[in-house]
Amino acid sequence: TESGATGFDDELWLDNSKKSVIGEAVFTHNFKDAEMTIGYQGKYNFLNNELSNSLSESRHLEDIRTQKHYFYGDISGEYHKLMYRASIGGNIDKRLGNNGFSNLTFTPVFLIGYKLNKANSLRLQYTSNTLMPNIQQLSESRILIMKDFYQTGNKNLRNAHQQTYELSYDLYAGPLTLQTTLYHE
Repeated sequence: TESGATGFDDELWLDNSKKSVIGEAVFTHNFKDAEMTIGYQGKYNFLNNELSNSLSESRHLEDIRTQKHYFYGDISGEYHKLMYRASIGGNIDKRLGNNGFSNLTFTPVFLIGYKLNKANSLRLQYTSNTLMPNIQQLSESRILIMKDFYQTGNKNLRNAHQQTYELSYDLYAGPLTLQTTLYHE
């Protein structure tokens, strides 16, 4: 409602309950010149919203549940001055309920590097990953920020596939470490 010459009042009632469970299981084996890792990581998010304000006459109820499952196998090590890492992985990103989705994305990581000497190294890396919208970005609840200006999420958002290319230079000088990275995302 309008309040005075330039102000406004908004009566907001919000009951917001968010819970997350994150777990990971990893198996690691060391070889003479390499290390192998196999693992699974799971992220489970639960949000319950109950909202009423000036934009809605009745209480708006939401139940948003998302999951991210990441399976991977990784081998890394050094051979003389050559450093390497190869990781083969996959993400399953899910939203349950209304406007739900389930996307499987191949997410490899490849790295090759060279130790110029004890204090300098150069690395080239490719990384593939997925980005899930956070739960607030998926919420349809409209919250008034100022008169005629409000914030809301988008129930139709999906996960994004992110690919990154990096060229890094590392300098190790005693207790000081300097890293310079040129990257494209």
